[in-house]
Amino acid sequence: MLYEISVDDGGILDLRVAELLEQYGLTGTFYIPTMRTELNDDQIIDLSKRHTIGSHTCSHPQDLKLLDKDTLMYELSVSKQKLEYILEKPVDKFCLPRGRYDQGVLNAVEKAGYTSCRTTKVFNTDIPNGLLVDTTIHIGYPRKEYEGLPWLDVAYRYLDIVAGKVDGYYHCWGHSQEINKLDEWDNLEKFFSRLSEHKQKRIS
Repeated sequence: MLYEISVDDGGILDLRVAELLEQYGLTGTFYIPTMRTELNDDQIIDLSKRHTIGSHTCSHPQDLKLLDKDTLMYELSVSKQKLEYILEKPVDKFCLPRGRYDQGVLNAVEKAGYTSCRTTKVFNTDIPNGLLVDTTIHIGYPRKEYEGLPWLDVAYRYLDIVAGKVDGYYHCWGHSQEINKLDEWDNLEKFFSRLSEHKQKRIS
């Protein structure tokens, strides 16, 4: 069983998410757009001591498919290089802004040296095989795919689905600014508590 948690956009409230994760014995990947992050270098370094840091481009373009090849490679390569300079270690995870891509984007992601490329597609419970990493749940946000159900109910439902799979996969992701805007902090803590209990049961 594989569990992953990721947070996008490098907002200052990512630190609050990190504190909650640590409170429940969880770790995550924080995807940072290097030119748009609210985190300073020291905060990124400190975050990397307990969590993984991934790239989310330099300027967070809305659609990588619309960029010319040189601009695309700049966004992918320079963000990676800057994070690696700050952290003094490799950064091999990448997250697609708004989940938009085509084969040309994927080719560029591989060329830039990343080994994983997270999308925004939800409801996946199969362990990724290859570059693309589809997710299970978008936390803290009322996705249309949830058909009007609260995100927390959907998140719990998919935890039960994964529990019934021998080789299941559960990847939840979100944005700290969405969680704050929609006042979902209490629900996020409930979810992390449940996820922590679920992981412990699977381990035991």
